[in-house]
Amino acid sequence: DIEPTIATFKDYMAQDEPSRWFAPGVKFIAERTMTDGSQVLRSDRIVFPAPGEAIVVDFKFGERDKRYHSQMKRYIQLLAKCGYTSVVGKIWYPDSSLIETITL
Repeated sequence: DIEPTIATFKDYMAQDEPSRWFAPGVKFIAERTMTDGSQVLRSDRIVFPAPGEAIVVDFKFGERDKRYHSQMKRYIQLLAKCGYTSVVGKIWYPDSSLIETITL
C-alpha cells in the first residue's frame, strides 16, 4: 500500500526549509551526474534560488554521519568552479527533521 509512503512524504515536504526547495516555480536540477575530472558525483537536488546562487541538497536516512560532509564539500567545490558565487550544502535527514548546513 502506497498511502503511508505518500503521507510520510507529505510530512517531509511540510518542513519549513525543505518546502522552499520543492516550491512551485523554483529552479532546480535533480539527480544530475557531475564530474570533477577524477570522480563522478550525483547530488539528490540542486536548487537555484537566485542568479549565482546554488543550494546542494542531499537526502540521508538513518544516523547522522560526518562522512557525508566531505562528499558535500566536493559538490560545493565543483559548483564554485562552475562560477556560482554563493554555494551552500544541505544534508537533510527527513525522518529526524535534521538539516546540516555545510560550507567551505
